[in-house]
Order: sequence, then C-alpha cells, then structure tokens
Amino acid sequence: MISLLKKIHSFFRTQHIEIEGTWHGLYWYNESDSELLNSKRIGFNAQISNTSGTNNFVGIIKESKDGVPENAAISGSIKGMMIQFSKKYQNYYEVDHLGNRTIYEGTQFIFYAGKYNNSKNEYTGSWKTSTVYKYANGEKNIEDTLGHWKMSRSSF
Repeated sequence: MISLLKKIHSFFRTQHIEIEGTWHGLYWYNESDSELLNSKRIGFNAQISNTSGTNNFVGIIKESKDGVPENAAISGSIKGMMIQFSKKYQNYYEVDHLGNRTIYEGTQFIFYAGKYNNSKNEYTGSWKTSTVYKYANGEKNIEDTLGHWKMSRSSF
C-alpha cells in the first residue's frame, strides 16, 4: 500500500503540463472599495508557445471587450505543477472605482503565479501589479493591485 501511494505521489509531483497552444481564462480583482470591480470577471484568450524545448514559454493575451484593449505579451516558466509569468502592456492602464479607464504612456507589467489543478484541468492563481505614484514634493507611494485568475483549454 505504501509503495502505491509513493508512486501516485511521484506521478503528481513530476507530471508535465503541456502549455503550448490556446488557453481561455478569466481574471478578477481582490475585494476593493468598488462593487463594480469586485463583481467584474474579465475573459482572455492566450496563445502560448514553448521556448526551444525548455520549461519556458512566450505568448500573447487578448482580453475581452471589458478588459484592456491592447494585446499583452507574456513570458514565463513552468516547474512541475507551478506556473509563473509576466504580462506586459505597451501602455499603462488604470481603472478607478467607477470603472473609468485612464491610459498613460509607459510599460505596465502584471505578475502571475499559480498551480495546475488536475481535477479541473486548469491553472488557478493570483496576480499583482504595483503602481508608483510620485508627488511634486518628491515623496513616493507604491500601491499594489491584487487579484485572482484561472485558465484552461476549454472556455468558461
């Protein structure tokens, strides 16, 4: 019995998840002061390619009409059941508590981390982006925006 449990544990620990191809997902914000942002789920499609037979990958994410209007480049890696990647926009997008979007010049990065769930055949995890506010008096304030995400090969 112990031998069987070791084999099962070993299988799940070393299982390879094929990331190449099309994935469909959703992301949403952590609880915020805005009921609008709390209830909003943004859909996305990711087209992902492996990088030369490694655990690294690159790709493009296109969000639904409720999301960011430009495509984002992604790059990341997989280790066992864990995934991490960054999403890069050419512009910086900010959404206020009323849902109004402001676009600023400058690159924006959002960092994702997650784990593959065998029973649901999907990745789930959290994301984070940091905004640095610089004031006229020289002071800086860093504000983190956090949320969750999931993606699978089938649509939600």
